[in-house]
Amino acid sequence: MKKNLLKISKGIGLVLLKLSLSFLAFYAISKRVTFNPIQYLNKSNLNYFIAAFAVVFAMIVLQAWRWKNILGVFSARLSLKKCLIAVWFGHLLNNILPTSTAGDLLRSYSLRGINANQSKWRWVGAFFSEKYSAASSALLLASIALLSSISSQLPIILSGFIVLLFLLLVMIPLLGAKFLSIIRLPHLEKITHHFRQLMHALTQTFTDSHGRYAFVASLLINLAMCIIFYAIAAGVGISLKFTVCLFVVPVFTLLATLPISFAGWGVRELSCIGLLGFFGVSSESAVIISVMYGLVNLFSSLPGILVAYPFLSSLRKNTLRIE
Repeated sequence: MKKNLLKISKGIGLVLLKLSLSFLAFYAISKRVTFNPIQYLNKSNLNYFIAAFAVVFAMIVLQAWRWKNILGVFSARLSLKKCLIAVWFGHLLNNILPTSTAGDLLRSYSLRGINANQSKWRWVGAFFSEKYSAASSALLLASIALLSSISSQLPIILSGFIVLLFLLLVMIPLLGAKFLSIIRLPHLEKITHHFRQLMHALTQTFTDSHGRYAFVASLLINLAMCIIFYAIAAGVGISLKFTVCLFVVPVFTLLATLPISFAGWGVRELSCIGLLGFFGVSSESAVIISVMYGLVNLFSSLPGILVAYPFLSSLRKNTLRIE
């Protein structure tokens, strides 16, 4: 009983901490930025927002396709329709729960019942594989954007860090899998075995056909997020180069997924202010684009309520199956 109460109190404390950090972030922004949102909304163009919502819904279909291929990497099958249900419900949880990856965790956890011997590492591997595919493709897109003229507007340290981080992200699983296959530590064999499994799962992003399809889907998803951001900026009358979006959006998306704030709120806005500031965008404009971007994602997740029952029902029935 005491253990359960301790877990609940820790969970509540963590939620309150994330809420506090998001609140502090917006408080810091309010001290730095003074603007009237009505000023931007009065000159907004609804057509751009309609286009942004259309791209969001297309992006969710792409996420379902990516999840289907991630499952293929782990020898599991699920129809695209059921993947879409799982992804949309996960998208809802990501936007309304404290952790921006809560829905992704639940979706991956549904793999636990496939194989009693491998259930634990199968769902953990699937979760990290999806996150790895998303992060590496985001950094690739940001690195490609640096080939354009925008690189001259960024500190060379920041540009070099992004490219280096992408290269490390690609190389670490490949080198780690080889290193762990050679090393033998009798006292740590269980731990190294689990790490070998994880490194092997991540390397399949590039060595397995399903993994490569998932990576392509991740590239398209990150590109779609850039289009949404660009459309929102145009919708509120703020001019941005698309190459700027190709760099800024993948970077702040990665920062917003860190489990330090409530669903990424606050961290995303501060990141936008800092990153867009390099390109001459005012803090006020950066905040309004970021907040509108967050609201578009939030509203697009609400249809996930309609698929909550079928997802939870399929979770109980365990409709996944081994190939």
